[in-house]
Amino acid sequence: MSDLEFDWNDLRYLLAVIRTGSFRGAGGVLGKDQATVSRRIVTLEKDLGRPLLERSSGPGANVRILDEAADLLDILVQIETQTQKVQAWASDADNANPVRIRANDLLISTLLTPIVNSHRMGPFKRSIDRIARIDLSDVELLSEESGEKDDILLQLVPSASVPKGADELVRKLASIRFVPLMTDQYAARHGEPRKFEDLADYRLATLTIYERLDLPTAMGPWNQLARVNKTKLFRSPSVSSIERVVAAGEAIALLPSYMPSFLETLRPVKCASPVMAADLWGVSTKEAQARSKVRAVYEAISDALRLADWGSSPTPTSGR
Repeated sequence: MSDLEFDWNDLRYLLAVIRTGSFRGAGGVLGKDQATVSRRIVTLEKDLGRPLLERSSGPGANVRILDEAADLLDILVQIETQTQKVQAWASDADNANPVRIRANDLLISTLLTPIVNSHRMGPFKRSIDRIARIDLSDVELLSEESGEKDDILLQLVPSASVPKGADELVRKLASIRFVPLMTDQYAARHGEPRKFEDLADYRLATLTIYERLDLPTAMGPWNQLARVNKTKLFRSPSVSSIERVVAAGEAIALLPSYMPSFLETLRPVKCASPVMAADLWGVSTKEAQARSKVRAVYEAISDALRLADWGSSPTPTSGR
């Protein structure tokens, strides 16, 4: 008897049959047809080497557990209870891990950090109290260059482009406009550019991520200026470095239109500029979305971005 082998899942079928009193009823509970349930029970009886159920015949035929197998019902209930405990343990252990969010430095510094810390700053000055709070212990922010596995990826892509994944939940979270920003201090020293093309003659500060958004409707016009402006150009992957240079009155930078809400000394240049925009997308695998904590954080970020004040940028949109 110690060499007996059987499919543990067949015990679920047996318990459902005993509880409902029929193969059809068990099939309804398990989402299986009557024939499948009957076949699994026959297989289990064969594997165990003894009959388990008494079957009646005719219309409304039902089944009941044999008297000599009655003790098995208590065992089945215990197995079900312990299985549920294992599932709960696995779920708790899974949710104990922080939600990993990967994004570039611009998004981490100006959007994710205020959201995660519930700071009344930037585009969230008026809306932070309406945003679901995220426990700091639940979130780990990863740099875009990080090779670590993420649960949620936030990325900027040119407008009208859609990130694609075979097994991913992809959601457009916002459309963000970028504008050349400067200070009155810089304008007093170097003058105000009369037209956009004149910016090539000024010292410019640019984020390296713009090189990946080199399309006419995205950062293409700015990148063209940057290429002409090589001798005076300040390039950095860090938005804080760009902010310091511009706030000190040392350069003009292309930044999201909401940046003056962080630094009040910043203002758009007075000359007309081409529309330069990028869409912010969230990407999360179905595997990651199986965790309730990941779903909650994803929804909280989506709501925060939907309620944000984007300044002169287009109204954010969200969808699936």
